[in-house]
Amino acid sequence: MPTNTLIVVHPREMIRLGLSCILKDQALIKVAGEAATAKAAQKLIKQHGPDLVLLYDQLDDGDSFDLAKKLLAVNPDLKIVMLGVQESPTSLARAAAAGAHDYLFEGSSSREILDAVKRAASGKPPSPTSPYGKVLASMRDRSSHPSVNLTPRELQVLRHIGYGLSNEEIARSMEISVETVKEHVQNILRKMAVKDRTQAAVWVVREGLV
Repeated sequence: MPTNTLIVVHPREMIRLGLSCILKDQALIKVAGEAATAKAAQKLIKQHGPDLVLLYDQLDDGDSFDLAKKLLAVNPDLKIVMLGVQESPTSLARAAAAGAHDYLFEGSSSREILDAVKRAASGKPPSPTSPYGKVLASMRDRSSHPSVNLTPRELQVLRHIGYGLSNEEIARSMEISVETVKEHVQNILRKMAVKDRTQAAVWVVREGLV
């Protein structure tokens, strides 16, 4: 079977080295390089054309979620596994909207990291019981809710609002135009009789929809 090449992107050298050590002895994974910044990562990825990127979610020189989006715009087949400091629903949702394949946390075990990278390499989805898998399912959910008179599509947009996503991120996640998102948001606020999306987000969290 062919080897999958991988780039590790993290601002701290010791963590980069640790991640590379975890992955370097895997038969089907080859660590092609390490980068500390978004700029260095883009250069390495252009140079090596990797199959996988293990990307930290807080880089010093740019937004990691925007970087993921840019990388996938150039190469939609690239599999990005993000690594976060802590479990933040908004960060998980931003990663999903950007197109990340999976999302782990720095407290993850070596086995969990290996399993996630191997799943990404083989094209398998993240575990549905993982925090990221649950967020992905929530963002795709179009089921109705008895407390609000919203269409399934509007309720899906409302869940995205609850995660704190921008109109642009919602549009990318749902594969619709920003103008369509704006129209949905206006309808949601009117139907819910709330002043702004912050009040709508509070309702979503209170109802346990995210």
